[in-house]
Amino acid sequence: NPIINKTADVVIPRRADNVFKASYPVEQYHSETFANHYINNLLGRETVNQLDVYFGPFLFSPKRSNLWLRYDGDLWDAQILPWINALINAKDLRVEAVEIEYRHPVNQQKEEEGDILYCQKRLLQLMNIIPKIHSLVSPKTFK
Repeated sequence: NPIINKTADVVIPRRADNVFKASYPVEQYHSETFANHYINNLLGRETVNQLDVYFGPFLFSPKRSNLWLRYDGDLWDAQILPWINALINAKDLRVEAVEIEYRHPVNQQKEEEGDILYCQKRLLQLMNIIPKIHSLVSPKTFK
């Protein structure tokens, strides 16, 4: 564990793509894959230690807890924006991705796949997080 070994301050699990693609609703796989590529490009991490930004669980060192305690968010941004802000502004923050083979529950995949309400939730997630990330780091060619 990079937190215990003190080689990272924040560890973000990254879903193994083959298991992610096979076990998640197709709409969620595509929306989160797109968002992850986009955000990694913004952060200059497209080819190095890619972060699975939209995967929920993550670990952080207790010495970094203030990043989340000071953040005033109310949705997914409350989890994601604190470490992105620190990654951009704190040169000493060490963020590491660790690949895991998480398999989504089959009954959840079946319930959500093809359901317009879940499609709308995926769209809301994109529309909630991406503009807030843009407030921290703007794409150079964004028009």
